[in-house]
Amino acid sequence: MELIKLYTIKRNNQKFVMFAGLFFFLSGFFFLSYSVIIGFDTNLLRGDWIFIISILQGVLFFVSGYSQLRHERCFIEWDSTKLRYFFPKDKEIQAINWSDIIDLKISNNIGTIKTKEKEIIINLKNIEFNKLKRIEEIFSEIKSE
Repeated sequence: MELIKLYTIKRNNQKFVMFAGLFFFLSGFFFLSYSVIIGFDTNLLRGDWIFIISILQGVLFFVSGYSQLRHERCFIEWDSTKLRYFFPKDKEIQAINWSDIIDLKISNNIGTIKTKEKEIIINLKNIEFNKLKRIEEIFSEIKSE
């Protein structure tokens, strides 16, 4: 059985981004609360708007890190009888028997798998070059059989 992860993610970097987002959110919230208690300065350039921006920045950092960690689970896996895959929008691991596949194609970093029931489109734009070549090799081997 061979497994190829679709996205190469450095977990520690993404966790740092998430913790930085949490820090910006909490510090912005704390200082915004404090400035509301003592009197919010509405002056645009010298006011307390920076705390609202810090809160928004924290939320964006956290969401960015979380979405990257979610993509880490995506993979394509195959053995002699089945092709299994998990993509970002799937809720569970999908499996296809090799005998059910009608056509396999990769063009412009987009893979298409046609089966008797449906057509599956795989976005391969973010895959490393050697992984992409390995997927192309497997597709050509299956196509020739």
